[in-house]
Amino acid sequence: MNPIAKRLIRTLRVHRNNKKDALLQRGPYLDDHYSTVQGSAMRNSRERFSEKKARTRSRIAMQVKGARSKDRTANWYYTGSSLTEASSLFKVNLLSEIKSHLVKSKSKNYSVLDIGTGWGQSELSSEIAFSLKKSFKGIKTKVFGLSVTRRAESVAPKDVSLHVGHAENLTRVFKNGKPVFRPNTVDFIYSSWGLLHSADIDIALNECRKILKKGGRVIFNSEEEIPIVPQGFKLVRPTTINRSYMPPYKYIHYFEKK
Repeated sequence: MNPIAKRLIRTLRVHRNNKKDALLQRGPYLDDHYSTVQGSAMRNSRERFSEKKARTRSRIAMQVKGARSKDRTANWYYTGSSLTEASSLFKVNLLSEIKSHLVKSKSKNYSVLDIGTGWGQSELSSEIAFSLKKSFKGIKTKVFGLSVTRRAESVAPKDVSLHVGHAENLTRVFKNGKPVFRPNTVDFIYSSWGLLHSADIDIALNECRKILKKGGRVIFNSEEEIPIVPQGFKLVRPTTINRSYMPPYKYIHYFEKK
């Protein structure tokens, strides 16, 4: 049997057994369990809410914490991503858009961020990094990648600076104890299939706004149309619909920081 299939079956079995264990947890055991895992946070919830609601809040917090921890080691990847596919998704030539923005910005230190860099997605970032360095030899260009899994680091090309983190915490991504993305340091952000999976896309866009320079741009796709331009941004072009892709992810947004 395929090793990946074996791992999937084993994960499902563990999940099933954990679910059975959860159904058996009753009475005093729950109190001991939550007081051990959550400690003062659980006691604080009990003071503010009913016992039932406190347990529910604690369980959700544990699930979110576990999911985030799993994200950083799980075998998540997006295959077959290329510059051609990204341009088809965004309905604009992504590389030409980045190059024209570089010329317009007149920046001597131009940086690009790809949110949602998976195993296959690093191919797209590498194409952009190579083309920028070839076309603008007198300008310092750098391409960053943001992934939720550390396994993507093992296949990240040398010309892409890959970091592990979430879009909702861009300003809290660190390397060697120092923040990677400082305020007003990034020129262009693109995200194909990345930002749309954020737990809170409003928070993620606010983080993008913080790290973008004035006039910096962000282009991404989403499940739902964003009817109001986020605070601190203006439209580069009206929201477009790409009907050739899966219906849930068809809205393409393109903003510029004011």
